[in-house]
Formats: sequence, C-alpha cells, structure tokens
Amino acid sequence: MRPARKNVIRFIVTVFCAPLLALFVFLLIQMGGGLLHWFGYKTSTILSLSYFTLFLFLMFHWWKINGMIKAKEFSRKEIISEAIWRAVFVLSVISLSYLALISQYYDNRIGPHYKCRDIPKEFQEKAFTIQVCEGPIIYEDRVNRPVRLSVFDEQNRLRAVRYFVSLYHHLSDDAPIEYQEDRLMYYDSNSQDKYIAIPPTTLDWLRARIPFTDIGQFEQIWYY
Repeated sequence: MRPARKNVIRFIVTVFCAPLLALFVFLLIQMGGGLLHWFGYKTSTILSLSYFTLFLFLMFHWWKINGMIKAKEFSRKEIISEAIWRAVFVLSVISLSYLALISQYYDNRIGPHYKCRDIPKEFQEKAFTIQVCEGPIIYEDRVNRPVRLSVFDEQNRLRAVRYFVSLYHHLSDDAPIEYQEDRLMYYDSNSQDKYIAIPPTTLDWLRARIPFTDIGQFEQIWYY
C-alpha cells in the first residue's frame, strides 16, 4: 500500500475510531466503576484496575511497534511513521475520555448542586478561608453527601481542594471537619481520617487545578 493512501486510512481511523473508543472508555469508567463500587470494591482498587487496563492498552501498541522493529522488513521511516500514528491515536483516546469525564463531572456534580459556606480561620497566625460545599443526599438511609473542601488564602487565592463523600449521622450535621494547628482533618464515608496541610503545599496547589488528581472525585461519581 502506498504511503499516501496508508496515511489517509490512518487519519480516517483516528478521526472516527478514537472518539468511539473514548466513549467506550468513558462509559466503562463511569458505569463499570459504579457497578464495582456498588459491589463493595474500594475506590483505590477500582482505580488500580483502571490504570492496569490503561497499561495493557499502552503495552499492546508498544508490542506492535516492537514487532515491526524485530521483523526487519520495515524501513526506519515506516517504523517512525507507525509509532507517531499510534501515539496520536492513544493520546486522542485518553484525552477525549478525560475531557468527557471532566465535562460530565462538572455539569452534574458541581455548581447549583452544592451549597457552600465560608469559614474564616487562622492557622499559625495566617488568615485562611475554609469553604465547605455540600451536595445533595446520596443514600437517604445512610445520609451520605458529597463534599468539596477548599482552602483560600488571605488574597482569596485557591490553595487546596479535596473532594470526598462523607457519612452524616443526622441531616442537620455539619461536614465532619476538624481544625488543628497545622492541618485540616476530614473524614470520608469509610471513616478514614485525611488531611490538608496548612499552609497547603505546592502539590496541593497543582491538585486544585488539575481535574481528577483527587481520588475523591472518582468516589463522588461512583456513589451516584
């Protein structure tokens, strides 16, 4: 097959197949993860399975390229061209799946569904605003609610965000958050204690700006 024709076929495959595969991945993460969560699997376990599946996907394409190299019947130019196409295809699938997940999450989990309150606090003689945003009840029998916990400095700059699902004993209860001298403790639905260091670190600043770097966002998706 001539290179020009092969490149056209590759372009068509990428344009049409990558979105379809990305949609399948998105549904697999959302619905498959939710089903496993319903059966009692921990969020960390489901994410490990997802990352392992991604690893197998990447290894498949590496195996194909490695096979071309070992075959010794392909030119260097053909191998590089194939590697570039597979890299573009893989990145397209991952990027589109990620964008679909972000869009679905922020359309349905954030915004008018959350009721927020700001709590001014001082830590180590520095002023911070703790914003606690609580979502609607998930399971009425257990009174679970999604929570978004944000930390702003005195210039009102976002420094840290955490997402989690918390168990409330009564509907009138506040989110289970504890203010300590150098950290902000919170408790998820499994009664596991977690914290945000005060002042927040550079890693906290990055996590607040990159969607789904917080495991709690997956937990909120799979609880619904």
